[in-house]
Amino acid sequence: MPSSATRPPSRTAIRSACATRNGKPDRPAVAALLDAHAGAPAGAGPVAPRNPLEQVLLGAWRDALDDQGLGVEDEFLARGGDSVLATRIVAALHEELQTDRIRVRDVFTTRTVAAVAAALLAEDPDWARIAEIALEVSRLSAADLDLALRASS
Repeated sequence: MPSSATRPPSRTAIRSACATRNGKPDRPAVAALLDAHAGAPAGAGPVAPRNPLEQVLLGAWRDALDDQGLGVEDEFLARGGDSVLATRIVAALHEELQTDRIRVRDVFTTRTVAAVAAALLAEDPDWARIAEIALEVSRLSAADLDLALRASS
């Protein structure tokens, strides 16, 4: 029996719709299909961060994925994430938030910025203030940061 007789037509259509001309996965097309399947309107745009922790986390995800259009509800794997990028995200957050509490496993098990933020805040509400401080520090120029550090010592 030919494979076309046993393969559902929708699966064939999805494979061809989600592939580039050279046969590789078309990640934006896959993301759009996942959004449509999840009930998100196509082209609705990214969900903006709702708190400072989501803002800090989203910055690290956007940098690692090189995707400034990423929102807090976008799934890591659907947007092209892999273990190397998850490691980059975690390393950036370890540096920015001065913590080793966030693990690569967290990126894969929670899958969205919003879910990581919610898990962290449920564990310890102080994450909100830590993120606020990290954002304040990131807005300082190098000269202002140096001045602040000298004044505190």
